Amino acid sequence: MTIDEILSASSMPLASPSYPKGPFRFNNREYLLIHYESDPAAIRAMLPEPLEPDGNHVFYEWMKMPDSSGF
Repeated sequence: MTIDEILSASSMPLASPSYPKGPFRFNNREYLLIHYESDPAAIRAMLPEPLEPDGNHVFYEWMKMPDSSGF
């Protein structure tokens, strides 16, 4: 397999890609994004080992994509 073949692959493994090659369409998308600062100790208490928080920021993202293709 050449470097060009690897770079042109849409997904790996090449013989069984995890998703098809595009183009993809996403219509009627809705997003809700929440970002806030919290106590690092509270964040650490919610994370499973061996994960460690890298600060005090928390991010949530919900997506509704009823009319998407490809994934």
